[in-house]
Amino acid sequence: MSTMDLDSVPPNTKATILLVEDDDNFRELIRRSLEKGGYVVYEARNGRDGVEVFDRHRADIQIVVSDVRMPVMDGVDLLLYIRSVSPRVPFVMMTGYADKIEARSAIRMGAMEFLLKPFGLSSFNGAISRWL
Repeated sequence: MSTMDLDSVPPNTKATILLVEDDDNFRELIRRSLEKGGYVVYEARNGRDGVEVFDRHRADIQIVVSDVRMPVMDGVDLLLYIRSVSPRVPFVMMTGYADKIEARSAIRMGAMEFLLKPFGLSSFNGAISRWL
């Protein structure tokens, strides 16, 4: 699904990321890539789980990376929740289904970046590192 190379994530000094993605294989690929780069990663399968993880670890999480379209609670609702409780936490959205209107809407609601899947490792790393 992605062009990410697991051995190429640049090192980081223990930044903590909340990763919210409903595709188990893709979430694992991203998590492993980030961990190899030195990031601490909390995971969630959907927005509702993301809310729970965020509330438990709010003081530690420095950035949220979330899929847009997920069952139970989507990434837009997660973004709106996080903006309501922690307006300054950077939020990166990713999707394989977006069009330009959806991307503009997400940015207007407070997403800092919008990545279209499949994305390259350099695009992903750039989106993360710009906000840490």
